[in-house]
Amino acid sequence: LISLPDALEKVRHTLNTETKDVLGAISVLMLSNIQTNDMNKKINEEINSINELNSYDKEIIYQGISNLGKADADTQIGIIDNTVINLNNQLSEANSEKLKNCKLYRTLGTAVGLMIAIVFI
Repeated sequence: LISLPDALEKVRHTLNTETKDVLGAISVLMLSNIQTNDMNKKINEEINSINELNSYDKEIIYQGISNLGKADADTQIGIIDNTVINLNNQLSEANSEKLKNCKLYRTLGTAVGLMIAIVFI
């Protein structure tokens, strides 16, 4: 039950990635006296500066942050829960893709190694 910029600052202090700086910039934007449309554009730019995320991840985060503060507390909790569920789904998809690609590169490395061994023999 604290203000949104303060909540983002609290969350920001638990992070140690590039996202920490982005959340700091977003909380500063929320405290500034700029128009809502300009603020939403700048928040979108800040989120798009995170290189580790794909476009769908960025869209989920942007929608979650931009919808906060526009409704009552129960609705905001629902927005946060929905955003967390969507991000968890994205995380499980990313992990399965990582496992698939890891097997591919491992097999590819073995095949190249065997090919080099055959050429030298």
